[in-house]
Amino acid sequence: MASGAAAASPVPDERFAQPAGEDALRRAAAALTAKGFTLEILDDAGAARAHVRDLLPGGAAVFTSSSETLRLSRIEDDMRRSGDNDHSLLV
Repeated sequence: MASGAAAASPVPDERFAQPAGEDALRRAAAALTAKGFTLEILDDAGAARAHVRDLLPGGAAVFTSSSETLRLSRIEDDMRRSGDNDHSLLV
């Protein structure tokens, strides 16, 4: 790149702008289950937040690797809050 030239911003792939459809979720769930993963498909971010709160024992340490999914769903905020379950968030 020439000195002083601005880098072009990447064009976002619009396929990822919308949530996956029910068929894609079923296929992904089947593939993950076949590989030994346990999963649940929940209705929305609020249901996911409540489920994560129920799953994590008090004092749990959680590595998020700066997950956008956890940030956007506000699950990360829940884990950062002190009080409820006293979770440690490792990023």
